[in-house]
Amino acid sequence: MVAYLILLLPLKGMGQNWEIGVLLGATSNYSDPSNEIYLENFRYSIMGFGRKHLDKHFAIRANVGFVRIAGIDSISTSYYQKTRNLNFFTDIYEGSVQLEYNLLEDKTRGRRIKNRTIPYVFIGLGMSYFTPKTIHMGVEYELAGLQTGGKDYSQLCVIMPVGFGVRYYITPRWLLGMELSARFTSTSFLDDIETNSNYVDPATLPSDLSRLLYDRSAVPRDPITGIGYGTPGSDRSKLNGFPYDIYGMIGVTLSYKFNIVSGSRVGGRALRCPRFY
Repeated sequence: MVAYLILLLPLKGMGQNWEIGVLLGATSNYSDPSNEIYLENFRYSIMGFGRKHLDKHFAIRANVGFVRIAGIDSISTSYYQKTRNLNFFTDIYEGSVQLEYNLLEDKTRGRRIKNRTIPYVFIGLGMSYFTPKTIHMGVEYELAGLQTGGKDYSQLCVIMPVGFGVRYYITPRWLLGMELSARFTSTSFLDDIETNSNYVDPATLPSDLSRLLYDRSAVPRDPITGIGYGTPGSDRSKLNGFPYDIYGMIGVTLSYKFNIVSGSRVGGRALRCPRFY
């Protein structure tokens, strides 16, 4: 009897308080080349998560995932951006922890579910490692080490995820959901362009490749004055408003709740100790 109860304790700890899942989503971002909504700028994300239910309303969730974002000047409605003609895509590896609040009670007992549909909101904190890249003449280049804006920068940044979602109990153990979120970051270099920055003197750049990629303007400089896009001191960024880059996603979640244990019941069936008489 005692040995049986000891074996049951880990199951009780893993009960209806724990959940694991995956998120697949479409991504977008707010940055210098991507400050308007175009389908061509959407990319994708995949994320794994674990959720610890603290009570009927609060939960803590840990996320680890991969996100890709992109931006293309040439598809913008802005003449300035079309002429600047920069493009980027960035691979982001992120980890975060978030606090969730359920707007309806998330409560199951055995096979009984109080509310099948659970809307929730969340806020969190985490870190991202990002690698900005560009494509020029069909060739892909990593940008961070080239210092095309004349500055070296860290590829690590702090992120603050915020958003809302809804999950639906297909069964007491399987849940399907949808989630919309934004990641506020501590960097303006997800696109390799510092907010409100100017073109630097190409002679100060560290390599020929840096000088090739720092100015991609579609309109050549005036042949007499030499003035035009890419002129040292002229605007390389005209993004106003929030000084840091933002990326976000809309996605579908699928998650699994571990064997539901409540009191002396497992999966809705009563547990009875064996008789020895």
